[in-house]
Amino acid sequence: MRSPRLWQWRQHQRVVWIGATAPQDEEARAVLAALEEGLRTYGEISRYVADTLFARDCDRVGASADIGIFRSWYLAGARRLLERLDGQLIALEEPPAGDQAHMKAG
Repeated sequence: MRSPRLWQWRQHQRVVWIGATAPQDEEARAVLAALEEGLRTYGEISRYVADTLFARDCDRVGASADIGIFRSWYLAGARRLLERLDGQLIALEEPPAGDQAHMKAG
């Protein structure tokens, strides 16, 4: 289990697209869409991807499927996706210096 402190640090990491071609799977395309929307950090992108995939599944199964009880799983899945794509399609970089100073103070 990851510590809250690691998540606090991780959410500020910058995400950079390094893929040479367009992604083939829907999840990786959601990451690229987040970057195209101007989102840059692990935290922002993981939330965007989770919301995108959740909305997709709601559209597929309908609101009556009670899929909402699993919504938090989408964020965990988005985080695992970013970890898996690191070094392949994206690069996770250190947070900007200002963010690091804020995290140490908090």
